[in-house]
Amino acid sequence: MMEEESGECWIFVEHVDGKVKRASLELMAKGREVADRLAEKLSAVVLGWKHENVAVELTRRGADKVYLVEHPLLKDYQVDLYCKAVSDLAAEFKPDVILFSSTFVGRDLAPRVAKRLKTGMTADCLDLQVDEERRLVKQVKSSLGGNIMVEVVTPHHRPQIATVKPGVANPTINDRGGIIVKVRPSLDEKDVMVHVVDRFEEKKEVDLEGAEVVVAGGRGAGEEGFKLIRRLAELLGGEVGGTRPAADEGWVPRERQIGQSGRVVSPKLYMAFGVSGALQHVVGFSKAGLVIAVNKDPEAPIFECADIGVVADLREFLPVLIKELEKKLKG
Repeated sequence: MMEEESGECWIFVEHVDGKVKRASLELMAKGREVADRLAEKLSAVVLGWKHENVAVELTRRGADKVYLVEHPLLKDYQVDLYCKAVSDLAAEFKPDVILFSSTFVGRDLAPRVAKRLKTGMTADCLDLQVDEERRLVKQVKSSLGGNIMVEVVTPHHRPQIATVKPGVANPTINDRGGIIVKVRPSLDEKDVMVHVVDRFEEKKEVDLEGAEVVVAGGRGAGEEGFKLIRRLAELLGGEVGGTRPAADEGWVPRERQIGQSGRVVSPKLYMAFGVSGALQHVVGFSKAGLVIAVNKDPEAPIFECADIGVVADLREFLPVLIKELEKKLKG
């Protein structure tokens, strides 16, 4: 660890109307893993105005410390003000790591903070690993159009900064009796470049990251197969997902694409039909609890990462499964 570091791993926490966003809760869980392997404290950074309830919630989510940065000017997200507040805080306390979610806010804010702190940043990480000997966070992401996986490290500058895609971990309850440190940032009205007149949140139709059940299809499913997949997902109360080829064919909307160039999910149950098992797709559900794969090719790579594998034609298998589920639900 460099001499000036505080030995802390920071998570920038996003919240709306007093509720922590799921992506930040997932990142808290992953940050706890990273901090433990680095033998560091996990600290959450909360910006806003009158949000002590958010800070209290984060002490139940694995935080050893919560920096509660409050100022009336931070009530609404404005990148210049938030960048100054986070950068000033980091300059004072010198964390080893700062992690942001790969959301609109995270992608907007993280590179600006990195520039102010004169350090590097890795965007849209699919996973975080730790090199304990060199005390480095290995930031895992896809490259070259999703064809390869790379590990990026920041060996010579601090803090190590990355944005991490949602779905990297499941939120956990881990009350460590963390402390809350209240901080009053140095901000001035003249720093405000944009005034928020009103705000609204569009209804999110697809909640793949929060789904407990995801039923996905690949190129082998075909258009007719996806009709069966949608029915199965409906019966199980789950969401429908697909591989990149399936999205390219238009069988699933692009926002339901799972994998390196799509969404990363961690459901309790992941069912894959007609999915070959290419690495680009597999990394999108590697944190799933139970994986069930159905493919008529016994040599399909998907079986290597499945807990239960069924060699069958999904067009024959799914109608039988759906019929049995419908009977059970009616009974």
